[in-house]
Amino acid sequence: MHNNERLVLASEMLKNLYSIHENLILLKSEVEDISGGIFAQVYKLSLEELIEEQKKFESNSQEIHSLNTTAIKLINNWHQWSNNQVNQAHLLYPLRYYIQKKKIKKVISSINEQIFKKTIENRLIREKVASWEIEVKRQAENNLKESDPYKNLHQLLSDKDILVQDLTFLLSSLPEFPSIDNPEISSILKALNNLHVESNCWKESSLTYKEYV
Repeated sequence: MHNNERLVLASEMLKNLYSIHENLILLKSEVEDISGGIFAQVYKLSLEELIEEQKKFESNSQEIHSLNTTAIKLINNWHQWSNNQVNQAHLLYPLRYYIQKKKIKKVISSINEQIFKKTIENRLIREKVASWEIEVKRQAENNLKESDPYKNLHQLLSDKDILVQDLTFLLSSLPEFPSIDNPEISSILKALNNLHVESNCWKESSLTYKEYV
């Protein structure tokens, strides 16, 4: 094949690359458009369960606050009673002190157990929600990858890479064509510009080097 024929073939291949480039723009836009809807659909499927977990978390948080408030009041009342001079002067104060202290200690211990239980439940809810978010994202990504626009996009990207490699190989056979270290369309177009080679696809589309890359 003569050099001129190779350049003509290179020009045709560049036309194909331009067509692929235009289709890639459309497909990328389509994939972006459907990705939000796919995520919303997957999110909606398990939203009811998430709402229930959120309600439980908020309920636990309120109970923890209420239990803490109760414990603080009990302790404050205990200190007021035990430090009251009138109570201290009572004959049975030591016995009452012992009974009251034991009773309050038991109540505080029960409150602490309830707080601990609610805190653990909320921690598990946080972990479940975090895991749920990861699963929703994973499922949405899988659904997106199964969509036709996504498959077409990746097929077109593969076609583009093959075409660029073929074009690079073709041009490397031209003695006057400089070697290309990076087999990307930007390097090819730059080298063609240096040779002052114009392809029909550039003329027809008024596509510049910067617009293409």
